[in-house]
Amino acid sequence: MDQVLAAATSPPVVDSPALPQTASEQPGYRPTLSGAQLEVLHRYGTEHPVAIGDVLFRDGDERYDLIVLIKGEARIVEHYAQPDEFVIVTYRPGEFMGEIGLLAGQRAYFTAVVSAPGRILRIAAEQVHAIMGQELELSELILREFLVRHSKLTRLGSGLTLVGSRFDIDTRRLLEVLSRNRLSFRWLELESEHAAEALLQRLTVPLADLPIVVVPGGELLRNPSSRALLDALGLSAPPPDDGGPPEVCDLLVVGGGPAGLAAAVYGASEGLTTTIAEDTALGGQAGTSSLGSRITWASPPDCPVRSWQPAQSCRRTSSGCA
Repeated sequence: MDQVLAAATSPPVVDSPALPQTASEQPGYRPTLSGAQLEVLHRYGTEHPVAIGDVLFRDGDERYDLIVLIKGEARIVEHYAQPDEFVIVTYRPGEFMGEIGLLAGQRAYFTAVVSAPGRILRIAAEQVHAIMGQELELSELILREFLVRHSKLTRLGSGLTLVGSRFDIDTRRLLEVLSRNRLSFRWLELESEHAAEALLQRLTVPLADLPIVVVPGGELLRNPSSRALLDALGLSAPPPDDGGPPEVCDLLVVGGGPAGLAAAVYGASEGLTTTIAEDTALGGQAGTSSLGSRITWASPPDCPVRSWQPAQSCRRTSSGCA
């Protein structure tokens, strides 16, 4: 847990009073799609014209599309249209917008805004899953870039904001849930972060309501349960009566740690309709490694593994069920 506390702390961001801030980036580190790759992607999406100021997706959206920029420019913005607006990155022709949460079914934490007129290719999340299962080269490129972006956002402390005391058991519980689910967040520690007090005053939150989680584009969560937090982030599957996993399946695996995840994958590889019941996050320690993410993020439609848990939507292998 001490490692979780250390990893969750990030330096405060200094606001610019004149212009939106822009995250520093190394030129040329992002992949540019080739003409052949763009031609393949056109089979899965539709092309649209865009104008300056058009919002392609907004923080708080329950689902969002993969956006490929054909012509023009677009920005990924945190705290869009607010005084502390922060431009994370600007995308140019041949680049695509999205993050690993798109594959996992998470809500959008940022806003994509057109900064120069042009054309985009919009690919629905369902079609992105089809690409991950059928287009090996593009699958590798997209997944690798999504993981790199997630790592950068985590170091930047973008996304969710948790405010709470390091001595509070509920704060430590929420830190564990956020960290084990590989979510990008910033922790404002009550005892040492001046920004924590300022945020509580601005939101008029009494100390008795701590810890709180500020969800971009969503509601303010006051000492939420683990399930309530993941519900708000779009990460928990509905219970069986509400359209979740069926009550009858071939194989039920209770516990989504390394052993449970392996059992479910092998069960599915034998054609069994498999359900995983897990209360925090799939994969345990294995699920927090970048190598494990390459195995478990994508979801081909023919893999009969279902997850029933408040941590993640169904995670299945990117190269089939084996």
